[in-house]
Amino acid sequence: MIDLTALHRRYEELVRALDAMSDETPYEERAALRRKIVELYRELDGTATRVMGMREAVQGLGERFRRTFAPLPEQSADEVQGGDEAAMRRSDDLDVSTYLDRAWNCLATCRYEDALQEVSRALERVPGSLQAETLRGWALMRLDRLDEAREILEEVLRTNGAAALARASLGYVAFREERYSEAIDHLARAARDATDRKAVLYAHLYLGMLYTRREMFRDGRSFLTRALELGPSLVEAYWEMGRSYYLEGQFTQALETWKRGAEVNRFDPWGERCHEAVERATGGAPVLLE
Repeated sequence: MIDLTALHRRYEELVRALDAMSDETPYEERAALRRKIVELYRELDGTATRVMGMREAVQGLGERFRRTFAPLPEQSADEVQGGDEAAMRRSDDLDVSTYLDRAWNCLATCRYEDALQEVSRALERVPGSLQAETLRGWALMRLDRLDEAREILEEVLRTNGAAALARASLGYVAFREERYSEAIDHLARAARDATDRKAVLYAHLYLGMLYTRREMFRDGRSFLTRALELGPSLVEAYWEMGRSYYLEGQFTQALETWKRGAEVNRFDPWGERCHEAVERATGGAPVLLE
């Protein structure tokens, strides 16, 4: 059985050990820590491989079930009410959820081109999937292909006006286009949605970014604080919070915030950016904010 708690404990121990080191730390201690980091990485890589292998086995089990038995005649209540998700389940194609999971992972690690490829594979199997189209719009907007993203996200909302994640994403697009009134309208509506926690989380993140851009720093940080309450591992919110403090001239608070962001997940792209910001600031160099 995979003990995620023990793995995370080992990761935290490595973080503390690394934080305690300096240029004066003996070479033997630094080499020993590096070996432990590599060892944990390889163990996690092997764990991921085993999990993916098991997932493929379960997928094969589902395909065997489909070949063996006729389709079930009844629909469950959630299939009747589930809209886009019900259509995906009726497709009986387990590959689709795999591609969308991979797309989410790519988005979380800022690999937006890779996310587009995974979404395209999902759409080949379930054309018109609103979930897949929303992720496609999200990837495009983070690639600054704003016109394409807007077209896709607006079509999702025309099909389903309650698609909160698409609305939050469209709010981000409007923000990047400096259409601030439209952005606030979309993001405020998404932030109030009680049915989609992810949409609420990102709506608060994007509102924080918007108000920071307008130099309303305290208002921006209030939204970013709420985003971190909803998603404590959302390292991008720490980056944006530190950025807000830095732009306002509160350099000590900025460094403390970026340090916390790096501690949450140093291997996250935003965690790495937080770490680099701390190194540049403590070394007397200006922080690269864009």
